[in-house]
Amino acid sequence: MDEFRKAILRSSSMTDDFEQDEDYKRIDVAEKILNELQYVYYGYDASYLPYTHDRIESDDGITYRFNPIACEAFISELLDTIDEQYWRNYPIPDELFDKFNENTKQFYRSFLYLAIRIAALKLPQSQSMDYHAEVGKGTFKDLHTLAHSIVIPYSEAVFHRQFEIGIQDTDLPQMLYDIGRICSAIGKENIFLHASISDEEQQNALKEDAANALEHIRILANEKGIDVEQLQASEQYLKESAQYLLSQENDKLKEYLGDFEDEEAFIRHASTYRNLLFRYNDHDTEQYIDNALKLFLLRNNLSALSTERRCKDSHNSVAAVIENIREMKD
Repeated sequence: MDEFRKAILRSSSMTDDFEQDEDYKRIDVAEKILNELQYVYYGYDASYLPYTHDRIESDDGITYRFNPIACEAFISELLDTIDEQYWRNYPIPDELFDKFNENTKQFYRSFLYLAIRIAALKLPQSQSMDYHAEVGKGTFKDLHTLAHSIVIPYSEAVFHRQFEIGIQDTDLPQMLYDIGRICSAIGKENIFLHASISDEEQQNALKEDAANALEHIRILANEKGIDVEQLQASEQYLKESAQYLLSQENDKLKEYLGDFEDEEAFIRHASTYRNLLFRYNDHDTEQYIDNALKLFLLRNNLSALSTERRCKDSHNSVAAVIENIREMKD
């Protein structure tokens, strides 16, 4: 590298730990501010509950109770907007019908139903990296969050092997985790997941997982310098403790859900979502849903873009901020 570039370049090799931490903090703050601007701009902070739930007023305040008929009408409106986008993207009828077939409609309808139910609930949060940001306020922002959690880093075969057969990983990715917790709480654990193809597949998976678990314990025992049986006993205790805590959480969640409305529909849509997910496990799917939310907000006077005047004023305000930032000097 020539001397000129060395003189103007500031790299990670020239920063200490404190400076690096500050750099990352600045990026995090910027991302939060820009995301908040997006949410306000499109109107994501608005509640969707008036479109899907009945408003109930009492001495304790205002609550909302799920209304399946209202929810269906809301979903149909969003589905029409998704349909509209497909028509714009695929003007040739044969190509459109190939892309937007009955399975496509079923997938979107099931996702939207599940997202609407989940985003209105305060559910236990997973600590997994494959989990979406917090939801539960019943806002379009929550639906936006869930829409951008559709893509999961698994093929269907890998997902089946890890989460559906053998010693199952219970920490399901993204919205599937929420679905699993609700199903467990209403006494329908794993009902939406696929069973093993045969007894042989399940037995082979169990043997393989048991062997891998034993090998893992042997390696740990060797590293820690302790007896394998002692470590196995400790691991079993931790496993039983985790199961006990999970059962307590399920009891609390069951009480919280109470008389869970439209239970059969929830299970039906959960099964459809699992059956079709890996056909639509891509970012195009997420964008179709997100665009439908934006268009709904715009067309229902909930967005800064809803009227020509508000749109122009919002654009001018943002443009002025951009220009101010551009002109800032040290």
